[in-house]
Amino acid sequence: MSSPGKYRGIRVDNREWVKGSYVAYEFNSEILHYIVDETSPSYFPLAKRLVQVIPETVGQSTGLKDRKGEEIFQGDIVRIMTGQYLGESPKYRIHTVVNPCPACAIPCPYVSVDTIPQWEVIGNIHSTPELLEGK
Repeated sequence: MSSPGKYRGIRVDNREWVKGSYVAYEFNSEILHYIVDETSPSYFPLAKRLVQVIPETVGQSTGLKDRKGEEIFQGDIVRIMTGQYLGESPKYRIHTVVNPCPACAIPCPYVSVDTIPQWEVIGNIHSTPELLEGK
């Protein structure tokens, strides 16, 4: 089974992030999860571009970018400026991105698609879960 769109996940072999298309298939009653590495040259055979990933770390791209131009994926932790008043410092909230569809309402009472330019990716739930402590 292959999923259209862009995904990322943590590699099983070296624990580094990889981005590309997501593929899962059953082999000997076990489901294996792969990302087709987008950084590998397209002339490489598919088998050389398939990278096994940890299934819990796979997240789909939202199709959106934060204020610094970084792509936003499911599982990202973003800092959102919620307001700045005369003479005050900006106020921020921390939010975990869970919805991959930019056309849908983002599940956070402080956020709409119009506020994306105020988002900044500061980590993700797999590599930097400590950012959510004391949220």
